[in-house]
Amino acid sequence: MEDVDLVEKKGIVINTAVLHVLDYKRGVSVLSKKSLNLEDDTINKYVKRMLNKMRKDIRLKKGTFNDGSLMERLIGQFTSGEYNFTDFSIQAVSSFNDFLKEKALQSYDVLMIYYQEEDVPAFAMALLANQPAYTHQTEVSDGLESNTILLQNSVLPAPTKKIDTFAVVNLVNKEVQYVDDTDWDQPDFSVMRDVILNCSSGQSKAEILDQVSEITSEIAEEYEENPSLMLSKVKNYIHETVTDEKPLKTEDLAIHVFNDSEEMQNSFISKSAEKQLPEEIEVPKSVSTRKMKNQKIKTDTGIEITFPTEYFENPDFIEFVTREDGTLTIEIKRIGKIENKG
Repeated sequence: MEDVDLVEKKGIVINTAVLHVLDYKRGVSVLSKKSLNLEDDTINKYVKRMLNKMRKDIRLKKGTFNDGSLMERLIGQFTSGEYNFTDFSIQAVSSFNDFLKEKALQSYDVLMIYYQEEDVPAFAMALLANQPAYTHQTEVSDGLESNTILLQNSVLPAPTKKIDTFAVVNLVNKEVQYVDDTDWDQPDFSVMRDVILNCSSGQSKAEILDQVSEITSEIAEEYEENPSLMLSKVKNYIHETVTDEKPLKTEDLAIHVFNDSEEMQNSFISKSAEKQLPEEIEVPKSVSTRKMKNQKIKTDTGIEITFPTEYFENPDFIEFVTREDGTLTIEIKRIGKIENKG
């Protein structure tokens, strides 16, 4: 229920949703002429949870429509009233439909959602790869009931499962955001970017954070510092900054992480500029809480330690000491009791 409640709290109203079936592996293609019944509680919850996952995904890349984009033209026809949303959705999946007819790599359902966020109209489009799943079936033979097991090959993904390919489009300013993590068996190719939307592509928040980690590791190795400890400092600083609802600026991050070396700070800022990282990084609070709340480290002696990220720079709880021979000692303090979690 948490995802559903979150959608409702954010001032989001789902106007309508449509599901299309593109299953060329079984020779079945059904473009729905009617919208989903959102008064059905099961359908309503599924649609809301899928929409919430798409909206807040840290992998979203921002883009703009290229000149001549079919999708941009269709949006104009929809917003001007030439199409209702169901008809628009049929037209919007046409290019992907044609792609699948040729390739038939996988069976898909396409979920289209028309909604408003703070009174701004938008739509989301998810390519839902069908999943195999086992179910039971009761049979009656010679007056006797029996149960058997069936394999269903066209099952929708669970709302808890990561969606590999989807898009969210603002219908007012035409801002495009999309994710395409599907392997389409073509180098540097994205169905969502190149076939469906025909748009440009920017960096996602996830890619930016990955590059922050890469730059930190590079500098640490260059100056003979421990990369793992430096990355822990990065994680701790990001978590604290986002939790305190402060802007996360690359320059401030460099000053904090490399506080003992102005040269390392300048190197980080320079490398960030080279990779065109933004001066201010947007990290959703939910991501900080989920991914940066705890820190896990593993030593070359095989010892693994997990601890709250906020403890990393608090010597009252955990302290990292570099010995004269270059080895590290980790001291864990203020322990009241130890539990066996094995």
